[in-house]
Amino acid sequence: MFSIDSGACGRMSRGSTGSFLLRKQGSANETVFAGVRCTQCSGLTQITIVCLDEKTDCLLRTLSGMYARLPISSMWQCAPAHLVVYARKTIERVFMAQIHALAFYPNLDADRHRDELFSKSLARLSRSIHPGHPMLKIPNVLHGEAPWPSAQAEISIINAYKSARDKLGCVVRCCETISNLISMAPGMGAAAADDVTPVLVYVLIQANPPSILSNVQYVQGFGGSLLDGVEGYWWTQFTAAIEFIKTLL
Repeated sequence: MFSIDSGACGRMSRGSTGSFLLRKQGSANETVFAGVRCTQCSGLTQITIVCLDEKTDCLLRTLSGMYARLPISSMWQCAPAHLVVYARKTIERVFMAQIHALAFYPNLDADRHRDELFSKSLARLSRSIHPGHPMLKIPNVLHGEAPWPSAQAEISIINAYKSARDKLGCVVRCCETISNLISMAPGMGAAAADDVTPVLVYVLIQANPPSILSNVQYVQGFGGSLLDGVEGYWWTQFTAAIEFIKTLL
């Protein structure tokens, strides 16, 4: 196990590198970090964070190496396919939880400050926005479900998840909740993208999920291979809603 020497942390700008000092604890002989270079010196391990694309590549290669060991492990050779899939997801969750603090805020205080400013702006906007706002144009037939608390509850817990896969799943559940509620409204039928987006904008403003911009950056950086099919469709709706919110601030 390693602990971060917070006094050694410096600020990084995007595309640059930064160093952290981690002190080794216990008797662990091997630790792998995605997107970092480790140098052992006098009981300290210097961790150099590299650019996001390189970190993503290192992460995928590291996880692929772990996944490749599953079939040759005596514990998993006879395991059914669904258990192997679950094991792969568990490996990803545990691994991402270990590096989350470094990967989620690649620019350290700059990213935190950006998220705080955006959150404060959303809080101010939430006091003036309403379902009938002319910029949203949410149909009156849907106002009865406002403020869509079930969808807000889904997106509000996005920071409880550490892997890009689970964060994306949180976004998908939020969007699908909105879609289902719209489809149940009188005379609406199946929800189209134009129906979902204004409601999603309102839900995001009212829920004001923490570190939403860093979550977008994190999923796009570490979950790019997941952004296809249904997940890709809802992710596109989600990011479009955030971009629209920026025009309202």
